[in-house]
Amino acid sequence: MKTKSNFSTGAATGVVAFTQKLINDMKTIGKKSTANRFEISLKSLLRYTEGKEVKWSDLSSTFILGYEEFLMRRGLCRNSTSCYMRNLRSVVNRAIEQDYKVPRNPFKHVYMGVDKTVKRAVPLAVVRKIRDLDLAGYPSLDFARNVFMFAFYTRGMSFVDIAFLKKSNVSNGVIAYSRRKTRQQLRIKIEPATREIIDSFGKNESAYLLPILTDGGKDVELEYVNAYNRVNRNIQKIGKMIGLEMKLTLYVARHTWASIAHANNVPLSIISKAMGHDSESTTLIYLQSLDTSSVDKANSDIIKKLSMKHEN
Repeated sequence: MKTKSNFSTGAATGVVAFTQKLINDMKTIGKKSTANRFEISLKSLLRYTEGKEVKWSDLSSTFILGYEEFLMRRGLCRNSTSCYMRNLRSVVNRAIEQDYKVPRNPFKHVYMGVDKTVKRAVPLAVVRKIRDLDLAGYPSLDFARNVFMFAFYTRGMSFVDIAFLKKSNVSNGVIAYSRRKTRQQLRIKIEPATREIIDSFGKNESAYLLPILTDGGKDVELEYVNAYNRVNRNIQKIGKMIGLEMKLTLYVARHTWASIAHANNVPLSIISKAMGHDSESTTLIYLQSLDTSSVDKANSDIIKKLSMKHEN
């Protein structure tokens, strides 16, 4: 299925041409992040239309509903489809500001919200299965598995921080970096298992520690998004290979490290510092969302008491 289309240099009359012009405009004024969002959304829309232009008059609620269904069939969750819908709505709103004629309320039947995601952790035995899985002959899956294990070995380092790590962040057996989310400075000792993962990627000539991003890329943010999606898809395949019922994602490595540390009586202050949280209260909320085993046990005990005679 083709995903590219030739755009005229004239007036941006259709949805695709208008979006491409908008992307170029955003790049010109330095709004790279906005341009990236629109570019990713445009590529998705073109997959839906098989590379064809879309007239503004055809952008009906039925068309948008069909696009959402297309995204869901590709395995996207509600939050992901909602993100694409919001990006497209942003493009449409800009078109309306420029007096393009758009059907009324085209997004009225699709989901535009943000679901609260449920944090998931897996037992140490599952992490061991992932580590020991024979992936010979599956280089893409092996790469994804190594990224997952690297995240676990580095106290649940997030993928964005892993991807942007540079060789200059490593000195005297320590990884020192600033979290992109909170700007907190973290230092992580490189354990033998971590070094083994780093060495497994082989030598690369770029400035990045791991071969996720490349030097000299025209659009590093777009390259990052594509890498994230690719690695996450392969992580999910690994989860299915080991018979895991829950959806395995890159975030599971972070959640699992925190959960296992908590189960092994690591003090809250240490877990908070290890994960780069702003405060211990953030860590406490984080752990409470992960571990409901004590509450489940209490509920089970209460239900058992119901069947016992002479119990008040």
